[in-house]
Amino acid sequence: DPIIVDTDDDTLDDGDEVARGTDPTSTDTDGDGIPDGWEENNLLNPTDGTDASSDPDGDGLCDRSGQTNQYVADYSGTIGLDFYAPLTTTMEFRAVLDINFTDEYFTAQNNDPVTVQDAYAKINLRLALAAQDGKWELAILGRNLTDEAVVPYTNPVPLARTISGANSHYGFVQRPRSVALQASFRF
Repeated sequence: DPIIVDTDDDTLDDGDEVARGTDPTSTDTDGDGIPDGWEENNLLNPTDGTDASSDPDGDGLCDRSGQTNQYVADYSGTIGLDFYAPLTTTMEFRAVLDINFTDEYFTAQNNDPVTVQDAYAKINLRLALAAQDGKWELAILGRNLTDEAVVPYTNPVPLARTISGANSHYGFVQRPRSVALQASFRF
């Protein structure tokens, strides 16, 4: 289609696909379950259906070293700190800090480069005054205090292309910064 730049939505332009020998109307020319664009970007051959399960060292395992999977960051983790301190004989101060961090990762199954979630760190904090006997507590909570924009999952929208060939995606967005006041009384 001369109007649509990427007819099969595999991130390879139709003209490039013709030049490479791949099918511009099929997302997966060789039928191995991996989109042509992903194979091109990850040093596989989009016209060779056997390279998806290649075993160059003969150990019986598929060798995908140096390649990434969807939803998987190179590193991620959580650091948590809890602090409790008595203020008086009947009241104490409590603080809980969590830092969640991750490297960038693909948010779509086809590892489309436009769906990369940038690396981020989110900070959550809870500060409280409480009775030492546990009868009452007053706290302020903050989640995602760094106000990071995080989209953990996306997907292309089938058959939703503009006349200029722009792709469409949908995704889920995590909550922005939120702050709350919490009070509890136990009797």
